[in-house]
Amino acid sequence: MRDVHPAWSRKRETAERSKRARRVARRVLLALALLALAVALAPPGVVLLRHVAEGLAAFLGAKTSRGRDLAALVVAASVVGVLLWLAARRFREPAASGGRRSAWTSMSVSERTSLITSVTAVVALIVTALSVRATLEQVELSARGQVNDRYDKALGQLASDKPEVRVGGVPALERVVADAPDEVGVVAGLIAAFIRSNAPRRDRPCASADDVRVAVSALSRLTIYHGAPGLDLRNSCLSGASWHMVYLAGADLSGADLGGARFSNAELRYARFVGANLDGAVFAESSLAHADLSGASLRGADLTGTDLIGAVLGGADVAQARLPANAPAP
Repeated sequence: MRDVHPAWSRKRETAERSKRARRVARRVLLALALLALAVALAPPGVVLLRHVAEGLAAFLGAKTSRGRDLAALVVAASVVGVLLWLAARRFREPAASGGRRSAWTSMSVSERTSLITSVTAVVALIVTALSVRATLEQVELSARGQVNDRYDKALGQLASDKPEVRVGGVPALERVVADAPDEVGVVAGLIAAFIRSNAPRRDRPCASADDVRVAVSALSRLTIYHGAPGLDLRNSCLSGASWHMVYLAGADLSGADLGGARFSNAELRYARFVGANLDGAVFAESSLAHADLSGASLRGADLTGTDLIGAVLGGADVAQARLPANAPAP
């Protein structure tokens, strides 16, 4: 075998080391990029790093946001340092002297500078992701505080002795749902409780007050767009109320006075009307499937076109009522 000239051998070794160093750098950067992506997108990773950063900040006594950001930077830099150390241990190569040289020492100055710049950028990305997450959490907490303030003001209005003030409290609750749709169940329940307490059924004919009528209209609007099943409207005086496209599936209206009420395109499946007064009520294109109308008074009520499949009419007074063909026997 021919002897290779020492100069050519050194050049080849240098080229191999440079090639291997670039391969190591690419793999390290890929690992860091995947780490940054995981931190930016995966909540568990963010939570873990955030808790570690918060614990470090608490240990160091950092109480300001700048101190917490510094702690986050330390944590991120530590993670990156561990990755670099592992990479350096994994990718070592024999040196010409017979020892072992790391890929780092095989890099040129420009390659080291590029790697350091890239690592710094990835660390900055991780810290930015943590900061953005923290900012979003602060915004959410601020929004929650504003919602709570609106609740307090609206409930204060509803508790007023003045009807005109109570009337303004109902739209105030509606505006809560406009900004926080997930609160619709709570708001609908509060409005239903307001109706129960301000329009109790008595043994004499009742006339709904303005604030109650406003509350009924608000309840209809809320349930049209969001739905609020299982509302409690027992023993409420709601005679003559208009319920258009209302969603009261599973609601309890037992003992309520709904004489002359009008339901159009209403969803009343599984609702309870036990002992309720529904004299002269009109149900147009509505569903009372599986509803419980036991002992209810339906004298002169119009239920034509209403779904009564599975409904219970035991003991109900249906004198002069107009019932659909699928109505069960009372």
